Order: sequence, then C-alpha cells, then structure tokens
Amino acid sequence: MFSYKDILVNYAAMVNDAASKEVGIKEVKTDWVEKKAQIDDIYLTSIVDVGIEVLEKSRTSFDIKGFLEYKGLSESDAYNVPFDLVYLLWNLTDAYNNSSMKAFLEDIASRMQKNMTSLSTTMRELQNDYNESGKGSKEDCFDSNFKFYLSDARVKHILGIDGSSEVEKELWSFFNACYDVGRVMSLLYPNLYKTIKKSLEN
Repeated sequence: MFSYKDILVNYAAMVNDAASKEVGIKEVKTDWVEKKAQIDDIYLTSIVDVGIEVLEKSRTSFDIKGFLEYKGLSESDAYNVPFDLVYLLWNLTDAYNNSSMKAFLEDIASRMQKNMTSLSTTMRELQNDYNESGKGSKEDCFDSNFKFYLSDARVKHILGIDGSSEVEKELWSFFNACYDVGRVMSLLYPNLYKTIKKSLEN
C-alpha cells in the first residue's frame, strides 16, 4: 500500500543525495511516473505531485518530513518555497486525512456535474460582470476567481448549499475561506474543472 508520506520523504532523500538538485528531481520524476500509474487514489497522487513541485521549487533543502508530520512553517521555510504552493500541499493533506472534508468535496463535485448547465450559465454571468468592471481579463478570470464564484448566493442555491444542514454550510464556508479552491478542484477533479472552465469560454 502506498503512503504519500513515505513516497515524499524518500523523494526528498533522493534529491538531497543526488549529484545535483536537477539530477535528483529528474530521478524523482522518472520514478514517480512508474509509481503513479499503479495508484488509483487521486488525492494521494495530487499530494505527491504538489510535494514534488515543492521540492523542485525550494531554494534549499525543504524539510518535507517535518512539514507532513507537523505542518509547521518556520520563517526560513516560508521564504524557501512559494507560500501558495506550501499552502496547497497543506490543503491537500488536510482533505486526504479528513474524512468529512473528503466526502464533502466529492459530494460538491457530484452536484456540480449534475447541475452543469445552470452552474455554467451563472458563472458566465459572474465572469462577465467581473470583466465589465475592468478588474481582470478573460484569460485569468476563472482561475483566479473560481473561489469567489463559489461563494455567490446563486451558485450556492444551484448546488443546494443554501438548503443544507448547518454542518454542511459550515464546511462550505470553511472550504471557501481556507482552501485554494481552483487548484484543489483542478487537481482532484481535473475533467470536471476543465469542463466548467471551457463552458465559460464558449
């Protein structure tokens, strides 16, 4: 059975022991292609994908083991790696280890799929409003503002959040407030995310 902790700790050691960081990252990516093909768990593979990106973009050695065990970030760690990338890794490991959040994300993805037409129409209106306000461009609007689209009352109504239990409403609020929604969705549900994004471009 695969463990994202074991895989990433091993990959960090491979990078540290290699003749150079570039050589180590190349070896890691080659090994991961083979391992990834054997794993069906999209949560686990997404964590490893982002973990490898953290190792690749870190300026010096990043304590991936310490991060995965304690999720503590020192000032040097925060400087060492782009914080949004570390934050994404934090989000993914939380989702993987939190059964309630994991089930909630899967339920939301299912609701999005079932209500694709209404969801796309409403998000397109939100995006047009945003573009007309002059705050952003069509190219980057969806990726950067997906989180805000999901917090709109009309979207919550389409997905049935407004009629949900208080527990589910709290999960939804937490999800939108604390998670890098766009990247989490694009990693865990790539086909769904691409379908929503493409529908807004038409």
